[in-house]
Amino acid sequence: LSFNVEKVVIILGVSFYTLQNIGYLINVYNRRVLPAKSLPSFILANSFFPKVLSGPIEDISTFSKQLDNIDVSSQDLVIGLNRVVIGLFKKLVLADRLNYAVSAVFDTGITYNGVTTIVGAYLFTIQLYFDFSAYTDIAIGIARMLGLRMSENFNKPFRSLSISEFWRRWHITLVNWLTNFLFYPIVFRFRKQKIVATYIGVAATFIISSIWHGIGLTFLFWGLCHIFYLSLELFLNKLRSNQQLENRSTATKLILTFIVFNAVSFSHLFFRSSAVSDAISLLQSIYNNLLPSNWMSEFVEPLARGGDQLYIFNASITVLLISGYLIFENRLSRLSNSNTYNIIYTSTLILFIVLFGSMHGSERFIYMQF
Repeated sequence: LSFNVEKVVIILGVSFYTLQNIGYLINVYNRRVLPAKSLPSFILANSFFPKVLSGPIEDISTFSKQLDNIDVSSQDLVIGLNRVVIGLFKKLVLADRLNYAVSAVFDTGITYNGVTTIVGAYLFTIQLYFDFSAYTDIAIGIARMLGLRMSENFNKPFRSLSISEFWRRWHITLVNWLTNFLFYPIVFRFRKQKIVATYIGVAATFIISSIWHGIGLTFLFWGLCHIFYLSLELFLNKLRSNQQLENRSTATKLILTFIVFNAVSFSHLFFRSSAVSDAISLLQSIYNNLLPSNWMSEFVEPLARGGDQLYIFNASITVLLISGYLIFENRLSRLSNSNTYNIIYTSTLILFIVLFGSMHGSERFIYMQF
């Protein structure tokens, strides 16, 4: 009754679903894989409901082979349950509890001091990670309980020691898709000038990625930030291997991790802003008015729903929960992928969801808009 051609075309044109099929067509055309022989398996592999809206982006030829011999074991059910529970925890307890503070900085039209702006950018980076990885956890968990295995999409990205490592850990399936179908062909095309080819490949890949995320200058500036970061990294040529990074001291690793996190958060000032002018206003607040004159009214109140005692308490709980998760992320990752049922792990996460989950003001998954 209210059919809108434009919305349908946009949804079909830029979704994860379509990227998946573009990759399949290119692989078949280049004879890297054989065409699917079973139409039902091909359709199901494409439209498998957990991954349609926000991935992970799967290799259809590989994924469809799983459908020929589905076998659900008790271990699949346990691992799937563990992933769904950790996904709900990330979404309801961590990501959604950050929404008010992030919106206060980016959506109210009020320009705060620099510290408040910086913290808002930090919180959005953390929110985006928890929100998107939560979707991935739930999708992978549901698939596993149905006897199917999907690709991982995140690998503790905030522990990255360089921007290139960050992109190996963040949105892995999209980065792999862009690498295989954009970056490598471009580099191969200009292979006679190896260094120049790499720069061109990085620039073209991130420009296309920014357009995929949205038609707007804010996304383009986000892409330009990462083009600059990666180009600078290539130029300096100091971070040439993971082995070299592993040999660095703990203090050096912490400094590099902090630098990477700040660089990513800086780019998110553009990514999250609705217009470039808004992002510029936020940047001006950082350089012109860094410290608040009154910490309670200009820092605590904007980020804690007005600064009432209850909201300050809730904001403090949110900070503790996020800090605790990031500190024990390795341990929680192992538990969420364990094939043995751990009642303490499951019951603790469910208890935290019941006690601290944002049940009434829960937000849609952020990456569903792309």
